[in-house]
Amino acid sequence: MIGSKMNLLYFFIFPSFVLSFIKKVSVLDA
Repeated sequence: MIGSKMNLLYFFIFPSFVLSFIKKVSVLDA
């Protein structure tokens, strides 16, 4: 149960981190 919870946490945090990173790069690029 704890393992699946960590998986969900990672599943939600990782995409948001990638999105923020892409936004920063696009802002720097523009």
